[in-house]
Amino acid sequence: MLLALIALFACATLAPAQPQSSPLLAEAERLYRARDWRGAEAAWEEALTLDLSDAVRARVCRNLGNTAYRLDELPRAVGWFEAARRLAPRDRDAWTNLELARRKLEWPPADRGDLRSGIERVLRSLTAREAEALALLGLLPFALCAAFEALRGGRAAKLCVLAAVFAALACAAPLLHRAFTARDGECLVLAREGAALRAEPSDALAPVGRLDAGSRAWRIDAWPEWVRVEAEDGARGWVPAAQLFELAR
Repeated sequence: MLLALIALFACATLAPAQPQSSPLLAEAERLYRARDWRGAEAAWEEALTLDLSDAVRARVCRNLGNTAYRLDELPRAVGWFEAARRLAPRDRDAWTNLELARRKLEWPPADRGDLRSGIERVLRSLTAREAEALALLGLLPFALCAAFEALRGGRAAKLCVLAAVFAALACAAPLLHRAFTARDGECLVLAREGAALRAEPSDALAPVGRLDAGSRAWRIDAWPEWVRVEAEDGARGWVPAAQLFELAR
């Protein structure tokens, strides 16, 4: 019974989402084809306020990235492509467009090409639901081997259980990675010249640090037109909200 429930839940989780459409999405696509970039942008941004599946939200974010690219707003294009990539990690178009926009801005690539970046990309190649389903599926061999060992015993059964444990851990790796690295309020620095960190939300104060263009920071507080963030190196300070792009969409 337990095995059946695990399999049923995993299959339901991995089932492809039904396509979603709305008059607003259709209007945005019509405006984009008519080369009304601002109109399409406004329609797609309004569409993000609707109850959409992650797959559709990813497509809308990618379309907004394409629109920003057409408007020569490359930093915002990077933000939208990054948001799309997080919703649909295996979207090749989002990855390609993201790297193209970063290259044009002369920012470091999203995928640095080293071992650490490669492992990170593999672990992040599943959505949150897919990672949960894979972790559950990884329990199936363990449950079967444990039952076999309980019924038959012996050295071969123990080796089977040990192998199943390693397989379950491997299947759980993407979910564990998300659990240990997930953090709310992730932002991208849009300002091409970088953003100054200030001790208080005021331009009159001298900067206490600096965020590089295209780097990441995490929102920890907010004030009208200002956001307090923590940088990747742990530095904290206030930054004008207009210089940041919130990646969670």
